[in-house]
Amino acid sequence: MERSILTELPWNPFICGLIGTFVDPLNLYYAFEFCPKNSLRDALDSRDIFQPNVAQFYFCGVVAGLAFLHDHDIVHRDLKPENVFLGPGGYPVIGDFGTARRISDDFVRLKRPRGQAEIEATDPAGYCDWREVGTFVYSAPEIYSAPNDTQYFGPSIDWWAAGIMLYEMLTRKYPFYSKNRKKMHAMIQRGKVKWPGNIVVGKTIKALVASLLAVDPMERMGTYGVQEVLDYPWFKNVDWVKIQSREYTCPVDKDVLGPGERWHRHPLPKREIVLGLNVVEPSLELRYDERFKYKEI
Repeated sequence: MERSILTELPWNPFICGLIGTFVDPLNLYYAFEFCPKNSLRDALDSRDIFQPNVAQFYFCGVVAGLAFLHDHDIVHRDLKPENVFLGPGGYPVIGDFGTARRISDDFVRLKRPRGQAEIEATDPAGYCDWREVGTFVYSAPEIYSAPNDTQYFGPSIDWWAAGIMLYEMLTRKYPFYSKNRKKMHAMIQRGKVKWPGNIVVGKTIKALVASLLAVDPMERMGTYGVQEVLDYPWFKNVDWVKIQSREYTCPVDKDVLGPGERWHRHPLPKREIVLGLNVVEPSLELRYDERFKYKEI
């Protein structure tokens, strides 16, 4: 399914595109676009909390990626910082489509025309591994609820996960967490978001997180389309055209190693580990690179 989805999607700067696939007698290989700056999880682990402007930058990239996916009838279903890579310029790039599904295949698709109260819905073609998909702490409550007339609201689970990620960026905590799985499930079902006392965020951000973490998917922001997210007051100073063209400068990009700095800290695996790896002698100009000591092969 992952290969099928990625080969059908046009290129987008906020999606980690599939370059190609190939096989050998032992393995199946996927070659993806190079994202040189690790993942959003690495960025989160390298600092205490994100300031609101930093969280907004990353969240805008996630919104742009989800808007593209949902516009092409794709639900990611496992959105989390580990699956959001940092591409050129530090911009977020959504990857890992192993659990992604087409909306038309598995979910009822909802649409509320702008300015109208009516809801349009299309019946799903079928249902596929719906229950308990994704990562528990980022999973929406409807994933663990009993089916209601076999109607599911696919895009809403991505927006729930986006809300969890935004809260985590601002607090370095999960809004719903317990070591006891049943207790955490109950917390997710209640949906009461508590903010740490030592974290200062504005009412607008808190309201945005609350809207994304609405327990009822019918009331959740983003369920009826990305426009209500784009129009939210927290983004009033954001030029979404500049986001799409990646014209903004990443506020923490200078702290993240790029491909030119990473290669000598994270070298390629030794050829003893990768069977059949051919090692060639470095070109002349690289033999005298002061960043590493050249060894005869």
